[in-house]
Amino acid sequence: MPIGEAVLKTLEFHKILAQLADCAATSKGRAAALALLPATDFERARLRLTQTSEALAILDRALAPPFGGLNDIEETVKRAVLEAVMDVNELVRVGSSLYAMRRMKEFFAPLGEFAPLLSGKASGLVVLRQLEQELENAVTADGKLSDQASPELFRLRRQIRATQNHVREKLESLLRSGQSRYFQDQLVTLRAGRYVIPVKQEYRRFVPGIVHDQSDSGATVFIEPLAVVDLNNEVKKLLSDEQEEEERILRLLSQRIGGAGCPILGNLSIMEKLDLIFAKARLARRLNANQPILGQDGRVAIVKGRHPLIRPELAVPVDIQAGGEVKTLVITGSNAGGKTVALKIAGLFALMTQSGLFPPAAAGTQMPVFKVICADIGDEQSIEQNLSTFSGQIKNIADILAQADDCSLVLIDEICAGTDPKEGAALAMAILESLQGKGATTVLTTHYSELKMFAYSNEGMENASVEFDQVSLKPSYRLLMGSPGSSNAFHIAGRLGLLPEIIEKAKTFVDNAYKQLEHLLSDLENQRKEYERRNMELEGLRRDAASLRERIARQESDIAAKKREIIDKCRERMAETAREARLQAEEAIKAIKALHQETDDKIRQAAIDMARRRLCDIAPPEDEEQPAGQPLTAKEARPGQWVYVPSLRQKGVILSIAGEEAILRIGIMKTNIAISKCMPAEQGEGEALPSGRRRQSAEGNLAKAAAFKSEIDVRGKTVEEAIIEIDKYLDDAALSNIPQVLVIHGKGSGALRRGLSGYFDRHSLVRAHELAALNQGGSGATVLFL
Repeated sequence: MPIGEAVLKTLEFHKILAQLADCAATSKGRAAALALLPATDFERARLRLTQTSEALAILDRALAPPFGGLNDIEETVKRAVLEAVMDVNELVRVGSSLYAMRRMKEFFAPLGEFAPLLSGKASGLVVLRQLEQELENAVTADGKLSDQASPELFRLRRQIRATQNHVREKLESLLRSGQSRYFQDQLVTLRAGRYVIPVKQEYRRFVPGIVHDQSDSGATVFIEPLAVVDLNNEVKKLLSDEQEEEERILRLLSQRIGGAGCPILGNLSIMEKLDLIFAKARLARRLNANQPILGQDGRVAIVKGRHPLIRPELAVPVDIQAGGEVKTLVITGSNAGGKTVALKIAGLFALMTQSGLFPPAAAGTQMPVFKVICADIGDEQSIEQNLSTFSGQIKNIADILAQADDCSLVLIDEICAGTDPKEGAALAMAILESLQGKGATTVLTTHYSELKMFAYSNEGMENASVEFDQVSLKPSYRLLMGSPGSSNAFHIAGRLGLLPEIIEKAKTFVDNAYKQLEHLLSDLENQRKEYERRNMELEGLRRDAASLRERIARQESDIAAKKREIIDKCRERMAETAREARLQAEEAIKAIKALHQETDDKIRQAAIDMARRRLCDIAPPEDEEQPAGQPLTAKEARPGQWVYVPSLRQKGVILSIAGEEAILRIGIMKTNIAISKCMPAEQGEGEALPSGRRRQSAEGNLAKAAAFKSEIDVRGKTVEEAIIEIDKYLDDAALSNIPQVLVIHGKGSGALRRGLSGYFDRHSLVRAHELAALNQGGSGATVLFL
């Protein structure tokens, strides 16, 4: 059974729809908003909410769907289908709408993954580009047929203008002639579609022609001179031909629109639905609403819900829990405390959710889908039926009981009021039991104390109350779940001006059982406030602790970032220092080569020693493993022993010992160093002991050459990182007697290739270099000749 019009009116859902219509972009969208009805099946409600969510996500990305230019052309198109002829203004509206439909399809084309539902709907739009182009060429924006509408119309209008100009020229020539005294004014005018000139009444016989009109005073007559009669006739004929051609064009274009009637009407339907969906998204932004969770367990869980018809600055958020295990919620408390507002919030949120509207509540709000929503709120007495308030309500409740089931939401305000309190309370309890047995989710308000105890003692029922401040004697409008409330009638009566002695007298009439119940409720309320105060203190401490943890985490993050920054700077400096040292060593080697022919052995030996010292100053890679242990002594050192020099961060082998110093071979260099600066080290893999025998050296070189790879890949590295790797690689290539290697640097922007090219030009081991052949990588690799 669909949700009835009566409950929509009772909950003022039409006012929500009026707000929705105000958010629509087109007249069709506004009409659709005002006619919107809640869905009563789960899948349809979920689809509506998802569509609204997608539209809101699009708006949040500052994207605006192009509804501009769309007109309500449904009746126009239907008339065209029936072969009616459109006027020019109707053609303009149709052309503008076709343009808007095309733009809408283009708008959603790139949003397929981001908004699949709305993109799928927009994909159904049919683009009628040819018809749109014909209308664009045929009509102007100011509602006239364009000269380009047809070649014949263009010819006729050009001929009309030429003939009219000819007529005016003849008449203007006559006005400028020596007979100017005959004419009232020196101007050419139109009468009955023919060009005439104004002639003074007393001279009319001197200007032969046809009189078409005269002035109100009779002093002027408008004469068409005989000299232009034929030309005027020709203009009239051309104008008639023009009108016939325009009618033909309008008829033809109307037929084209009628022929495309089905796709155009289909497009209008899609555009109307899209407008309604985006109106829902705009309303959600206006209400600061969130998408509710659509549950299937029948549970209502409203978190900080605000009545959508109360101004946001005045609305007090409330939490409402009902449905699921707790089928019945009994709301009690003082008058004017917000009980009815809470009741309407529950009903309106159900209607909005099932209509695809986001309710104004915090994230985490959950709503089910109700097939039936019934409400009895306010004074329902009927004068026509001679029913009292009580009788009118009982009649409504009877109707509610007839249709309520486990998929129903029942809202009752002040149940069974307006009759004897004892009988009314008993009747209310029986009604609640019946609704509970049917499985309906029921939310009601009451002042009956018996219902508070009834809800407390029955499983599946829960109490709630609207808060009342005993100090200020004013309601706070907050809803307190799980706590029954007092009506506070005596407090409110005193605040409203009732004499204190009357209130005190009234208290003496209250029986002891009622007093005990009220005292119990008052004690519960005080305890609740105390627990709330303590919870607020604990929450404050929790927030402070969380803030402190965040501050410590930020400080640790800052320290780690500074540490990484310092390490990165040190690494950059070490790499720069190593590059400078290598360049200096290469310059020294070049100088050695230049001194190779020097006859003085001492000068040549001094240059060689200087180059060795420079090479030994080159820093090794930062992450090279350093052996543990104590420095060597002169007694422990022996020739052929492998050692590690921490100051150079290099391994070497002792060639000979002279007192406290040793001559080491480090790589291809020899150097003198104090024994106390050396530490014992193990012979590394691939490191050979020195030997004077050429055969052993050749065997070692052959072994290295066999294991050596003739190419190195430095793609993705910076120039500095690549140089560090290539330096070591070229040293190994030289020791392995490799004559040619391939450096793969990739193409990319070419920055790495250019940086390495300059480095290859300066390197002492590189004899020449060139780009690789196509089968080796082309411009993405460089061949080095060593």
